[in-house]
Amino acid sequence: MIYLAELDPITNRRERSQAERVTAKRLLRWVMAKRLPALSEEERQALLAVGSHGKPYLRGNPFYFNLSHSGGLVVCAVEQMPVGVDVERVRHFSSMLLERVCTLREQEQVSACENRDRAITRLWTMKESYMKYTGLGFAQGILATEFEGLEEKHPRLRSGEGCFTTLELPGAFLTLCTQSPTELRLERVAAKAF
Repeated sequence: MIYLAELDPITNRRERSQAERVTAKRLLRWVMAKRLPALSEEERQALLAVGSHGKPYLRGNPFYFNLSHSGGLVVCAVEQMPVGVDVERVRHFSSMLLERVCTLREQEQVSACENRDRAITRLWTMKESYMKYTGLGFAQGILATEFEGLEEKHPRLRSGEGCFTTLELPGAFLTLCTQSPTELRLERVAAKAF
């Protein structure tokens, strides 16, 4: 399950980023209360821990979660298996940035796509969801994560294991990475509800 909250537009980038981080924390607390209602707020907060590369998790794994935010979108993915999620607004990627985040094979695939910026944004969400899924983040190396079949519904990772499902939202992409195939279920939540 992916819970999605959309913030009112904030033009100042720093203020928007801060509001997204605060909203992500509030959304996680709301999800924990919903999923672990028998525990007090204090008991739920005591479950929170952070892995060696900064990925948050719950001690004892009553469920797995991952957070992401971009451009006023805030998501919390919740599964019964390790999970990584990324959401990104479609944006322009310069040629220099493309070379820094895409392997040569990926650059060739992106060049063959009808809309380069959409293809790169989707690829970025796949890469980041995988790095978050493994818990290694950028320590894993973004170029060490290579995909093929970018135009297909379920692109494949050339090295490593993970199942990817991408959802196109208005002006954005969201990718879920899990151990085994899972249905991407999306629930929109009003930011004022939590």
